[in-house]
Amino acid sequence: KPKAPERTIIEAAQSNYDSEKNQVSFEGDVLLTQPTLKLKCDKLLANMVAEARTSVIPQASGISNAVASGDVYIQRIMPDGSEKLGISKRAEYESSSGLIILSVYPKVKDGLQIIEGTSESTRIFITEAGEHRVEGPSTIKFVPKGGKADGFSLPDQRALLNLDN
Repeated sequence: KPKAPERTIIEAAQSNYDSEKNQVSFEGDVLLTQPTLKLKCDKLLANMVAEARTSVIPQASGISNAVASGDVYIQRIMPDGSEKLGISKRAEYESSSGLIILSVYPKVKDGLQIIEGTSESTRIFITEAGEHRVEGPSTIKFVPKGGKADGFSLPDQRALLNLDN
């Protein structure tokens, strides 16, 4: 059974809809918010799902997939209530599966560990269920409980994504 679509809100300084390509581009302080995902970036290109007018069961209009670029920050709320935080220069989002792919020197904070891509070609895949895998060179840093992660401060990330409001 297909999952119900999540409500998506996108805020940006400017947006442009291309009806021929069925795409919306957003630029400037872009913030995408869903119940289990927040994504902040400089630019976002969203491919839209077209209404299925010939189908017996109508499909909801919404985002099919999206590509974020520039300084990209994400927060993904896991089914158990924990969170994963990510930083990269590029992120791809597939709404039907909930898969997020971070690339171009990606970093992910997962509990007390930080996974850091050490190459431009490294990609970190984060599933909706909270699993992740890394393709390409990377390092894993384990942060002691109560310790601070160099280059990845949880309070700074929370403030940036406006998570405490």
